[in-house]
Parts: sequence; C-alpha cells; structure tokens
Amino acid sequence: MVLREIVIVGQMNEITNRLSEELVSYKRSAMEEVIKYATMVLTTGPIILVYPFMQKYFIKGVIVGSLKE
Repeated sequence: MVLREIVIVGQMNEITNRLSEELVSYKRSAMEEVIKYATMVLTTGPIILVYPFMQKYFIKGVIVGSLKE
C-alpha cells in the first residue's frame, strides 16, 4: 500500500508539473498577443489623431498632382 501511494503521488507530481508548464506557455503566448495588439493600437493612434488636421493638405496634394500642364 505504501509503494502504491508513493507511485500515485509521483504520478500526480508529474501531471501537476506538465499542467503548470502548459499554463506558463499559454500565459506567455497570451501576453505576446496582448503586446502585439497594443503595439498596433499605439502605432495607428497618432495617425488617426493627426489625419483630420492634415486632411486639407492631402487633398491639395492630390489635386495638384492630378492637374496636367
């Protein structure tokens, strides 16, 4: 009976270790996704904020570029 309990405890420790490693891996990949999306938002944010103020210059540039002499 004692040997059986030792084997069961050893198996439970293996299972626990595997699950904790998978959890750490999952958290790491989830954090990578969060960082990726945060980077996307932070890089597009200034463009979205500046575009309305610069729109008239973009339109003038398009009009000047489309005219032929």
